[in-house]
Amino acid sequence: MLSERRRLRFFAIFSQKRIFEESPPEKGVRFAAYLQVVLPYFLTQTMTAMRLLVTSFLSGFFPRPDLSGRKAVFAYLLLGALVSVGYWPAVGQPIDGVLETYGAALTPCSDPTISFFMEKDLSQGCPAVRVGLRSSASGKVLRVRKLTFELSFAMSAGLPPADVAFQGWPDVPCVVAGCADGGQCWRWDAATHRFIYCFSSASAVDFALDAEPRVLLLFKDSRNCVFRPGLLRIEMDLELDNGQVETCTPPLASTGMFQVCASDLRVRLVTPRGAALSSAYLRISSAKDCVNACILDSIPAEQGFCDVCSGCGFIRVRPFKNEDPGNGVGTYDIVLIQRHISGEKPLKSLYHLMAADVNRDYAINGADIVALRSLILGMPTTPPVESWRFVDPENIVLYPINPLLSQLPDHIISPNPPAKNLTFVAIKVGDVSGNAVLHGLTDGLVEERSDKRPALPVSVGYAGVAYRKGQIFSVPVTYQGDRPLLAHQMALRFDPQRVAFKGTFAGNLPGYDSDNFGLIRAHEGEIRALWIAPDNKAVVLSQTSPVLFYLTFEALTDIAASEAWIALNHDLPCRLWDDQDEEYAMTLTAPRERIEEAAARALEAAVWPSPASSGAYVSLRLPASAGIQLTVRSADGRLILERRWALLAAGEHVFHLPETATLPAGMYVVEVSGGRERCVARFVKH
Repeated sequence: MLSERRRLRFFAIFSQKRIFEESPPEKGVRFAAYLQVVLPYFLTQTMTAMRLLVTSFLSGFFPRPDLSGRKAVFAYLLLGALVSVGYWPAVGQPIDGVLETYGAALTPCSDPTISFFMEKDLSQGCPAVRVGLRSSASGKVLRVRKLTFELSFAMSAGLPPADVAFQGWPDVPCVVAGCADGGQCWRWDAATHRFIYCFSSASAVDFALDAEPRVLLLFKDSRNCVFRPGLLRIEMDLELDNGQVETCTPPLASTGMFQVCASDLRVRLVTPRGAALSSAYLRISSAKDCVNACILDSIPAEQGFCDVCSGCGFIRVRPFKNEDPGNGVGTYDIVLIQRHISGEKPLKSLYHLMAADVNRDYAINGADIVALRSLILGMPTTPPVESWRFVDPENIVLYPINPLLSQLPDHIISPNPPAKNLTFVAIKVGDVSGNAVLHGLTDGLVEERSDKRPALPVSVGYAGVAYRKGQIFSVPVTYQGDRPLLAHQMALRFDPQRVAFKGTFAGNLPGYDSDNFGLIRAHEGEIRALWIAPDNKAVVLSQTSPVLFYLTFEALTDIAASEAWIALNHDLPCRLWDDQDEEYAMTLTAPRERIEEAAARALEAAVWPSPASSGAYVSLRLPASAGIQLTVRSADGRLILERRWALLAAGEHVFHLPETATLPAGMYVVEVSGGRERCVARFVKH
């Protein structure tokens, strides 16, 4: 037969693993807890543990088997016999008088009317537990010199209490060695999920038990559930009427083992396709029927409505999410907006219209396209006020297919607490095509989707070509796919300690100019580019003219022919779109052998650096051999410099203009003419 101490110890440990009032998902937890606690004891105390197993089944720890007739009579007779001989304490009865405290029994208090209680509390809509002192006699006042208790919790998420409130609790000194630091009487042990309270005073502190002095532990994260709170120890030093001090343990007046969870009501944020959005926040404020005004900001949307604007009959709930403005934004979104503006293919969905209104001026126009181009190319721009917009789907039916977007409410006014889940549709600003990633963030401008795309190859440079230190050279960015091109976007990275960027030239794609490049971080080793086919008509590049554009560099060190000195930068997803609006991932492949490429369409010139603080460089690309005249003029047309070449061969040429180093600050125009061709470039002098 088990000794009293062993029986109490086993019950204390075992009860910490029991789950009452459980939900279906907790059945697996209960079985795991049963194995965790009972199995080791079973191996060491085989016969005793076997008897406890039988008793556990019969007393309801596992779901009771269907018993009827003689089996039921026998089962309950056996249960009564086991309990009467001391194998198991009576189920549901508190353990009064003696509690184990680190293996030592404490003395019951001489006053039988006082007790320590532990109850669940949902008064604020949050999972909470209240503990404290009470008396069955009215007007009872305890004179307490020392109070120590320790509570143990099983937590579904293991989160600490968000708030510890003392209600009806007198002011007590909170300096006790080994208990709590920082001037408070309690601490939370995150490793063991234990709450420890203690205070000690040379003079007694009055506890008026009519007020039921209590401590409320509030767990505001509503993903958290509090299971099986247990009292591990309690000890009091009471000053008696005769002046003596009694050290004792009051009995536990518990409502039984329990679990407490917050309401399941939540704010649901879903995309127009029904996918859930995470990592958003709520702004909750008082709406009406409030005792006091209430404004709560940056509440995680997953938290629910725990402890929200207490005393308000109605609340205003508005989601917001303002991070990673480039998430899901791509060049194809610009294509869709252009088609809408031109009338070629108007956007019909309200959600698409809201996504296309990038600058939130309640109109869809060229300003939205400019904002997206700047965002993709990494240019300085004012980001959207908020990168996500939210709308109550129940209000959508109130507006026509082309609504005044300014009238759409971005909040819901709800009773407090709500009677149902509150649902918002989440729209990523600029993401007309619906590519935004909904879970987790990356460090880049645009987040990657998890689905697989077909790929098309591009290459940079020529195979087998080396460069010497100080050499200025141009390399083609070449398309090696077989699909017509509607649009593309890419970012390239290189080591600015190895090469210095000098300029760009158009290739064989129509409509390529300086506005297609994002060069603000070129000095740091990043170049971005995007292109959309004129009139949204896909372009077919032949095998003899597959160049998207050219880049000009100066080698700062020797570069071997085998070195991979430039690569795609996937901070911006590198993409191509074909004539069927199919999206492809861009991959970098080995460059081709240098071949005689098709001639440029026209004479082209570029000037770098701009702004220039020293002598400028001019890059020329000639479609055919010709005599060339180059002039530099000030902004008012005054001739500053003139150069002539009797004959230059077709191809690329780079010239240094050291005379420009002494020019005063201002804007200058470089004009190049040859044969029937003429082009103009500009640069700024600091």
